[in-house]
Amino acid sequence: MESYRPLTDRGVTIHWVDNQHYTRNILLTLPYWVRFFLELQPAIVHFNDPCLVGGIAAYLAQIPHRVMMHHTPELHRKYNFTGRVFESLAFRSHTRIIFSNKLSVANGMKNDVIPAEKCFVIPFGLNLDWFAPIDESAIAITRHSLNLRDSDIVILCPARLSRQKRHDLLIEAAQQVNKQVDNAIFLLAGDGELREDIAHLIESTGLSNRVRMLGHREDIRAIITASDLVVLSSDYEGFPYVLMEAAARAIPAVSTDVGGVRHSIKDGETGLIVPSGSAAALADALLTLVKDADKRQQFAAAARQHAEQTFTKNKLVENTVQFYQSLLIAPNTSSSKKSTI
Repeated sequence: MESYRPLTDRGVTIHWVDNQHYTRNILLTLPYWVRFFLELQPAIVHFNDPCLVGGIAAYLAQIPHRVMMHHTPELHRKYNFTGRVFESLAFRSHTRIIFSNKLSVANGMKNDVIPAEKCFVIPFGLNLDWFAPIDESAIAITRHSLNLRDSDIVILCPARLSRQKRHDLLIEAAQQVNKQVDNAIFLLAGDGELREDIAHLIESTGLSNRVRMLGHREDIRAIITASDLVVLSSDYEGFPYVLMEAAARAIPAVSTDVGGVRHSIKDGETGLIVPSGSAAALADALLTLVKDADKRQQFAAAARQHAEQTFTKNKLVENTVQFYQSLLIAPNTSSSKKSTI
């Protein structure tokens, strides 16, 4: 496929696997994956998110290093009894488990499913173009295209329209904000299965002129940059990219206290963090920043600095290279294995 050309141009061999080996019953696909790893004989196998059958198969094939990137340990996966047994076996069969932040490590270790000594943290990073200089004239053009006045305080929620994101909570908070200020405009950028329900809720609460649905947007960076605040009202998250992106564009954020949010936002310095499920707390935090332009500017500068120090792609690559180099020189790496990753 054309999208994989950058890999193949660098001499990376891609092995295509029929989708049925991912979707069929674990017990039926296990023999296939064991044979696959025995034939390939890699030194390291990396799984992006939990792959129960893959982790166990790599263990049975005696692959020296079995690594998994765990993005959302906060997510409750509805396994049956057999699935829970395989989950425990899979996590314990990995030699290393990578998380994007320390708070996710703590969530992943709940109920002793994941041993502490196997956990490592490699924070996500952004492409450097997110850190490009901010063009004030481009901001003016974007705000004009969205029919925004210069006096409007724009609060952007860039999130798919799903139950996880709790747009109902945000709309309830918007009602409370609207009672105290007349220049706060909420933009919902994203699409999803709750689009009609959310549109009806906005209309029924009389907020049609205050809360606008933008749908799916390809120009999200421009919209983030043209906003005054970014907000997330989610019930759970892993490590939300949008908070890193907002920080890189010098935009303060308000978010519920879920997942890796505290790694993205320095509470009281680059944004505000509130308890999940509380519309009143969310409204109070938003009002604090809507009413205080100086605090917004202070948080904006601190957010940009935090992003430059923490969220660059170069730092992500550096941390990842160091991690894998440490595995390849580890004493339990068999010299009979190929250095395939």
